[in-house]
Amino acid sequence: MTATAGDPYFNLPGGAKMLGLYFQDDWRVKPNLTFNLGMRWDKDFNLIGTKAQEKSRTYLALKAINHPAAASLPKDDSKDFSPRVGFAWDIGSTGRHVLRGGYGLYYGQTFLNIPLFMIQQINPTIFVSVFSIASGDIVPGTGIPLSNWRFGIDPFPTIPPPPTQLPDNSTGRIMDPDYQNPLTQQWNVGYSWQFNSYSVLEFEYTHILGLHESKTVNINPTRAIFQQMLFSKIVPNCKKLGLLDRNDAWLRRRFEEMGVIQFEDWADTGEEYVAFALDQAEPPEPVTG
Repeated sequence: MTATAGDPYFNLPGGAKMLGLYFQDDWRVKPNLTFNLGMRWDKDFNLIGTKAQEKSRTYLALKAINHPAAASLPKDDSKDFSPRVGFAWDIGSTGRHVLRGGYGLYYGQTFLNIPLFMIQQINPTIFVSVFSIASGDIVPGTGIPLSNWRFGIDPFPTIPPPPTQLPDNSTGRIMDPDYQNPLTQQWNVGYSWQFNSYSVLEFEYTHILGLHESKTVNINPTRAIFQQMLFSKIVPNCKKLGLLDRNDAWLRRRFEEMGVIQFEDWADTGEEYVAFALDQAEPPEPVTG
């Protein structure tokens, strides 16, 4: 049996807004050469909960001990400019040999689950499990073992009041002051060859590099004596804070694909194609600096 108490709501002070502006156009340099040029700008407003973090119990506790994670408040990105460029070249102007390529930056949106629990910890009461008992334990306030307790017949358990401060061994949540929105760098190049009236052979290569992907990092001191010094002597109400989570943006991932596709258009059976692709994805690795 488990019981929870406290304010479970995630109220983002001031709300959150997103703005995106873009421009894109095609420029035909020659009859057989076309460029695609574009630019996008994205701006988030309070999407990472800056107004909430300044009231966060974890942030205030870390600020009291001059922890670097609380050196400043995180800020929404203002320089998320995303250029895109592409081209299509009809080699020989015959339509039989076509080379295409493109490159672009693409910013992702901050998933609101990232600052969610940090926001929850600014509520007047903390939403936590106030008790959790197994079959041999006594149901609080009844004196009856859980194995003998009868729902709807015996008295309901006594629910303790919710805490107003982070209980011992709580998980403190905070957004990294240097948090950045995730983005990907994507580019591809492809070559098409129409070798008869109904068949096209196409070679494609795609490269995707993800940067600043979000990661929850445990920023607790690793030495027990140092933990005790920080949270027992300097910040008494956080003396047993079990885990400090900082939502950081430091992962990078890479994905590559090489594809070979053959298209055929048969008048009596419609369009058919066969495809072959080699995919390669690397596990995430930290980025320093």
